[in-house]
Amino acid sequence: MSIVRENSTYNQLRGYALPKGNSYKTRIKAVNDIYDKHAKDGVSNRHIWRVYIYPLFGFCERTFYNYLKRDF
Repeated sequence: MSIVRENSTYNQLRGYALPKGNSYKTRIKAVNDIYDKHAKDGVSNRHIWRVYIYPLFGFCERTFYNYLKRDF
């Protein structure tokens, strides 16, 4: 996966971070959407968390795995 693709994806999702209102459910849905998008490419969970999730939401890897277990 190239750096250019990762940066463009980050720029697209940057406005998607920190939703207002019903934020817990919305955050979980956003994280799961991002995960589903990149897991199909065969990218590891840790890489998805480091490159796409952590810069947007700023939570730890353990929280990331807890969000993946939730279904909203």
